[in-house]
Amino acid sequence: MISSEQLTQPAVRFFITALHGQNRRAMAGAVSRGFSYMASSVHPKLVEREDSGDIDKFWDTSPLLAVTGQSSDGLALTGLAHWYHGPVEARWEFTVSERVVEGLRITTEVELTSADVREAQAELKRLAEQGEAAEYATVRDRAGHTHLPGTVRRMALGGTYFLHRWGPGAAGGIDWINTGVKLPDAHVYRSLRSPESGEDTCKSTGSKVTSHLELTVGWSEDSYQKASVSFHAKPYFWESVAYLEERFNLVEEVKPRITGTLTLTGPDGVVVSSEKITVKGTRPVYPLSFSREFALAHLPAGSYTLAFAKALKTGGYRTRVDGRETGRTRVRLKDHVLTFTVGA
Repeated sequence: MISSEQLTQPAVRFFITALHGQNRRAMAGAVSRGFSYMASSVHPKLVEREDSGDIDKFWDTSPLLAVTGQSSDGLALTGLAHWYHGPVEARWEFTVSERVVEGLRITTEVELTSADVREAQAELKRLAEQGEAAEYATVRDRAGHTHLPGTVRRMALGGTYFLHRWGPGAAGGIDWINTGVKLPDAHVYRSLRSPESGEDTCKSTGSKVTSHLELTVGWSEDSYQKASVSFHAKPYFWESVAYLEERFNLVEEVKPRITGTLTLTGPDGVVVSSEKITVKGTRPVYPLSFSREFALAHLPAGSYTLAFAKALKTGGYRTRVDGRETGRTRVRLKDHVLTFTVGA
């Protein structure tokens, strides 16, 4: 792959840099007033036909180019182009006048190796995501804030809350677009639980723990998405014929406690947050619980996973027998995992 910085012809380099950044203002300075392009049989619907126009028509084709090669004079580039929402192997030939691009001819007169195609496909995806983010970063809402594509918000219309999404509307401008989805609950958008019903039950010799993890996707005071998380567990000990709730007053050092790791992971496996958790019971029956809240307004849209993992319960009534440690009250809990969507 060849980056825009490696392009040897200055005007072409400026043009491709503006294109990769989806920067129309920079592109205006990279081309002449009379700039025109011509594409020969590039788009499937234009077989044996010419597609041509000015810089505005050029932008309408959704152009991008992952460059795999350049000519000795730097005026011709080969690679995989994004053209009318589809990839195509292409050759871009530039005409330069007075340090700006005056004309561009695009053909399919090139054959890329399978290795080049694979690398170029990955690069096109990266460039598309980069360009989209750059475009969204320049548009501000009525309060002067920018948002990531797909960000959702609760907004009231006629006394009813509707789900709105930050994105392009019918006229192409980026704004809060009403999805038509009504929000019957003013505070809760979606609720999840692990396990879906009831409790997970985990045991060891002389000890038992029931537990569950809850997650509510709701709305912040500014009506942006937030996730509220809570974990609940209850310890038991074995007495003769049955498990009983931890009902005795215990000294501080043997009160039940749970340790584990709470992790929020976003799209592509990116870790948003990871925290070591320790929660300790205070008085009989020693409920073990904690809660956390995650702001979601500035996170990219996509699938997220919340996990409370590697949790271990220690302590309790059976911790000491005849004044010595037995270790019999250690209970390894099942991992609790919930998957939810931000911006949906």
